[in-house]
Amino acid sequence: MGKTGGSVNKKIKYLCCVIWLTFFSIAFAILWIRTPALWFINLPKSAWEMLANYTDGACCERIADLEIAVGLAFGFLIGLLLMYMFLHLAGRR
Repeated sequence: MGKTGGSVNKKIKYLCCVIWLTFFSIAFAILWIRTPALWFINLPKSAWEMLANYTDGACCERIADLEIAVGLAFGFLIGLLLMYMFLHLAGRR
């Protein structure tokens, strides 16, 4: 029975990590788009132009979708970094 409990705890831990990353990414993307003070976390202009050309971003709606995707990517990376730091600190006890 000890093995089963350990695998369930591990699955719950992974599920919590996935839920954390999902909600943090979405929340950060919404906050990043709506708050100009957070725009210091940004891509260079050349990267924006390259992404717009790659995704055929001639339309305003496609550019907005691109901004949301970049916000989600930033949120995912920041959430992953925070999660790693929290798990690393929790393992030090």
